[in-house]
Amino acid sequence: MKERSEGILGSNESENRTWILSAKTRWLAILAGCFTAVTASVSISWLLAFWPIILIVGVIAQRRFPRSSLALMSISALSMSLWVVPITLGLLIQSVRTLPSYHDFNIVAVTFLYVVSSLLVISYDVALIIDFLKLTRLRGGTS
Repeated sequence: MKERSEGILGSNESENRTWILSAKTRWLAILAGCFTAVTASVSISWLLAFWPIILIVGVIAQRRFPRSSLALMSISALSMSLWVVPITLGLLIQSVRTLPSYHDFNIVAVTFLYVVSSLLVISYDVALIIDFLKLTRLRGGTS
């Protein structure tokens, strides 16, 4: 008979719990994912909402599949950072150039959405790195 600490698949549940991110980081991931999905689908295309949705799925699956969902969240956060931050920088530069002579509410709204999305994605990236370092330190640096 298996011990109580072993899960259905024979893995040690206490070992899996050490791969679960903090609640604040998970909520930040949900907020960043939702806001970035809305921003991308409103401004460019609904197809860009794919990566934020993958991030949210990773957060939802975190309790059940800690390692897989951590990898899923890390990959989606990296991919979101690779397209949200450059678009935000480009929009900021373009807005600074055009807004003094041409006042358009749509440009201001889209720029604001991307700035907030970029700040949320960067905050989540930092929180993910900090939590991952805490988790590896908690595990003793072994996998």
